Amino acid sequence: MTDNVVFRALLEAGCDPSVKNKKSQTPYVVSANKETRNIFRRFWADFPGKYDYSKSQIAGPLTDDMEQKMAEKRQDQRKAKREREKERKKEEEVRRAEQAEKQRFLQLSDREKRALAAERRLLSQAVDSKVKPIVSRCFQCAVDITGKVPFEYDIHRFCSMDCLKQHRLKLKNLQHK
Repeated sequence: MTDNVVFRALLEAGCDPSVKNKKSQTPYVVSANKETRNIFRRFWADFPGKYDYSKSQIAGPLTDDMEQKMAEKRQDQRKAKREREKERKKEEEVRRAEQAEKQRFLQLSDREKRALAAERRLLSQAVDSKVKPIVSRCFQCAVDITGKVPFEYDIHRFCSMDCLKQHRLKLKNLQHK
C-alpha cells in the first residue's frame, strides 16, 4: 500500500507517466499489478489536463462510479453463473433420476412390467374424470401405492418394509394362538 502512495505522490510532484524506458515502455505498461495501474487511471480522472495521457498508454480514466459499476457487473456475472450452475445441477439430477427409473424398470419381471403398463393405461383413461382411480393399495395400511413399486410378499403388496414387517408379525401372532 505504501508503494501506491509513493506512485501517487510522484505523479502529483510532476513525474510524467508518458516517459518511456529503454524498451519504449511507459510506467503504466510495466506496472506490477492492477492496483498500481488503477492509480494511474485514478490520477488521470482527478487531473485530466495535467499530462498528455494519450502517449502514456494508460487504458483510460477511472472514477469511483466506474469502479462501482464494474463491481456491480462482476457481481451480476457471478450471480448469473451461480444460477446457470444451479440449473445445470437440477438438469443433472433429473437426468440421474430418469436413469435410475430406467434401471429400476429394466429389473422388473415381465409380469411386473405388464402390470405397470396396465396401471398407467387405467390412469391415463381416468384423466378426464375428477377422481383419480386407485388401482393398488397397501395390504396392511391401505395407502394408495398406484404407480409405485410395492414390496411383495406372498400374494400381498405393501407400501413399505414397515408394513410388511407388521403383517408378518400379525401372522406370527395368529399362528401362536
